[in-house]
Amino acid sequence: NNKVFWWGCDDRRPGGGGGAGGGGGAGGGAGTGGGAGGGSFGLYSNNAVLLVGPDTEIEVGNGGKGGDGGKGARGGDGQSGGKGGSGESDEGGPGGGGGGGGGGGAGGAGAGGQGGPSVAVFFMTDNGTAAPTVDGSAQLSYGVAGGGGSRAGAVAGGDGGGGGARGTTSGNGGDDAQPGASATSGAGSPEGLP
Repeated sequence: NNKVFWWGCDDRRPGGGGGAGGGGGAGGGAGTGGGAGGGSFGLYSNNAVLLVGPDTEIEVGNGGKGGDGGKGARGGDGQSGGKGGSGESDEGGPGGGGGGGGGGGAGGAGAGGQGGPSVAVFFMTDNGTAAPTVDGSAQLSYGVAGGGGSRAGAVAGGDGGGGGARGTTSGNGGDDAQPGASATSGAGSPEGLP
């Protein structure tokens, strides 16, 4: 009867971006980690026509939480800040956003890390065997990269805020901190549709 089970685990909702780095000066603040990855979204059918008929089901499952990116190193005076760490994938879920880069010295700015990978799409037959996508490729999506370091400052600033939770775009980084203080976490971007 050509029965096919199809399970789509393609999650294009990236993790939130990392927070902005701290202010510049004699050693900028470190950037904080990115947000978590999104949940998985699956469609499957136990008849030959997908998404048609009473045997069709739609499921929304939660993917594993993506790990935060690492903090960027602090930049010295006149130097660029460090690059934020990459997000990680946990329990098969999409990766979190990369960590924000460290704030640079005078005129320097840090680069954000890249987000971790999400789960791949796979095609499952009725005998329970799974294979990569129809064309055999390993289709991965990645969390949004962390934000760069904030603008240069006359004195050392605090740490930037963390990135938002999962969404269609990068989470907002925290505000620039006052000298010697740490910024609050940024707001998450809206959760994207599957």
